[in-house]
Amino acid sequence: MELVYKMAGLLLILDLVMEHLALTSTIHNVHHTDSGSYTVNVTTTAGCDTAVINFDVYYIPKFNASSRSKAVNESATFTFNCTPSEFGFPAACMYVFRLNGSTLSNGGNVDITEGVSGSILTVSSLKRSEDSGNYTCVVTNEAGSVTIVTYLNVLAPPTVPRQLMLLVKGPFNVTLSWEVPSDDGGTSQPLSYTVRVINDTASLSFSTKSTQLTLTMDEGIWHSSVYTTIVYSENEHGVSSSAASTFTTPDSVPIIESVSLEAHSLTIL
Repeated sequence: MELVYKMAGLLLILDLVMEHLALTSTIHNVHHTDSGSYTVNVTTTAGCDTAVINFDVYYIPKFNASSRSKAVNESATFTFNCTPSEFGFPAACMYVFRLNGSTLSNGGNVDITEGVSGSILTVSSLKRSEDSGNYTCVVTNEAGSVTIVTYLNVLAPPTVPRQLMLLVKGPFNVTLSWEVPSDDGGTSQPLSYTVRVINDTASLSFSTKSTQLTLTMDEGIWHSSVYTTIVYSENEHGVSSSAASTFTTPDSVPIIESVSLEAHSLTIL
């Protein structure tokens, strides 16, 4: 008696050879639920016989969803539970975790625990710059592999505003400009900015959602004075480090005194 199974073509062939009699049974579109015991009864003029054939259909593990996403605050802990909804057959025997394509192992802030029901990845003391990205878990058995992906967005304060500069200097105002931070910290809301303008005699503070701020001479700054500008960016997770620059306000506008003009006669020839 010989049993042959073929997964690639989803075709199962049972070959039963009993003395000089050959019997072939074919099952198309084989599924793992077809696994079990098959009984074959053979009757001839010489008598009858029974054969029981036990077989299993190999299949890969399965997950209810192939991708997920999660947002976690910086310094918190992220847990990735890699437990298939179906373990496949034979049961899953290997779990591999990766972050952005690089294989993870125990050590540092990474802990991997394997058990009979799956594998769990724990990443503690999260840092946005190091721990954000695509986490994959590859589960393998003899039938093949399946991958589940979780995108982790580590939420943090934004980075510092860039390119702080004096954009325009007019006789009665100055306009400050800066660029948005290179990383908004994972926020879903527009950033806000706090601008401080200080020197030995003044300390002013302004809030804006724009990347420009115009200051006029009637807002507490003086002509021909040097000021330090400090700009912070902010989201719902915190405040960035500061960007700083100095600028000089324009000289005062000279006062033009009134001049009396005498009338003269003009003769046109």
